[in-house]
Amino acid sequence: MTTDFLLPVVDEDFYPDIPAKLLEQGKHKKLDIMLGVCQHEAFLWNFGHLHHNQSTSYYVNHFKNSLQSTLQGFSKNALKTAMDLYLPECTPNFIEALRPTIEFQTDKYWSCETAKLARSWSTRSVGRTYLYRFSYAPPLDLLLYYPQGSFGFAAHAADLVATFGYPIKNRLFPDEDRILSSRMIAYWTNFAKNGDPNVGVERIEYNKKEFQNLTCWPQFTKNSESYIEFKHLYEVAIGKNIRQKYCEFWNDPEGFTQK
Repeated sequence: MTTDFLLPVVDEDFYPDIPAKLLEQGKHKKLDIMLGVCQHEAFLWNFGHLHHNQSTSYYVNHFKNSLQSTLQGFSKNALKTAMDLYLPECTPNFIEALRPTIEFQTDKYWSCETAKLARSWSTRSVGRTYLYRFSYAPPLDLLLYYPQGSFGFAAHAADLVATFGYPIKNRLFPDEDRILSSRMIAYWTNFAKNGDPNVGVERIEYNKKEFQNLTCWPQFTKNSESYIEFKHLYEVAIGKNIRQKYCEFWNDPEGFTQK
């Protein structure tokens, strides 16, 4: 699979150059930014296999072939290191056998690149930077052909379900999903109004007081690469250095292998 479709079109109008270069040169608007990633973004690239194959060995081989293709040109030691990082000792079923492929592709193409952008933005802008990770697999599949929740993945666009309030009006979702959705709506609304997800609405309407207050969302800075994680049900956690070990590998596979 080619990843060229992920690249922007440099049309010398809206994009006079590659965004990464513009950011390095300081030729960007100094704005507050909120950005994030879903835990299993690369499910988007792999869910088609689930429609025609549910063999554990198939997905183990799929992982090995995909990883080898991604690391083409690197040493055998780098490939072995990646295998050790992602392939579990036991794969009890086809879903768990598919998971390593989704995890390594998500790290390489989404999580680590998102963290890199947050790092660059926070050091080159006067605005504030807020990073999130969405790791909750929704209990319902909004699209039958995209069975992310059924297979337990927080896939690409899973965060949109909560951000746009779908569980609040759809009674097929459990109560906990409405808590999560209400929290995310409050954060996003606060940021849109004030450039800070913590300023504005400070609590959500819910009949249990212990779930009403919003967790303080820390800024992502060069001294503290903090992020908020929307984990499961109504649980929100604060973390640092998102996927650090895995990103260190993808930033320099050979160098990581030699440590």
